[in-house]
Amino acid sequence: MQNGWNFVWTVIASSAGSAALLAIVAGLGKAQIAHWLNKDIEAIKAQHQRDLESYKTMLIAQAEAIKANQEVKKVVAVRLAEMRLDAISGIQNNLAPMSVMLGMIRSMQQSKLQPPYKDFLGAGAKLHAAITSAKPFLRPDYHESLITYANAFTQGVQNLARTQTQPNALDGGATDILDELFSRHGYCEMRLYEYLHSMAEMD
Repeated sequence: MQNGWNFVWTVIASSAGSAALLAIVAGLGKAQIAHWLNKDIEAIKAQHQRDLESYKTMLIAQAEAIKANQEVKKVVAVRLAEMRLDAISGIQNNLAPMSVMLGMIRSMQQSKLQPPYKDFLGAGAKLHAAITSAKPFLRPDYHESLITYANAFTQGVQNLARTQTQPNALDGGATDILDELFSRHGYCEMRLYEYLHSMAEMD
């Protein structure tokens, strides 16, 4: 009988020990799991922070690139505007004196003097070159009007020079040629001012 009770107490003690051991193991397991979880959470948080920093850096770089691109576009736009203005000014500077030249030819011919046709032909060539340089900035119809006048001026001066040396070389004579050139010049100036006005409206 005594042996029976010893067996019972042994079993109880063994069960209690096992339970205590399991409790200890469970406690250690929980602590280890908590440690692992905390370690993983910290790693995830650190990676998340690195990702945020990388994204922030990328956004700043993109913003700087957009800003730089806008600055480049602004500089290019300003430079193009300056080039266009210079081109139109070149036409105006060469066109304006031509009405004076035509007046000089008329006055000198009436006074039986020899106009400097060579100089006038040079002025016509300069106008032609200025119009050609400005072509990228001109609407096709404006360019056509201007270049037609430049060609007509050169041809007209050549014809006027011929009437000086050969009075019967052309039908109508110098008066008709000058009248035609004055008319073309007025139309050409009107077209140029019209274009300048349209530029001002666009700007």
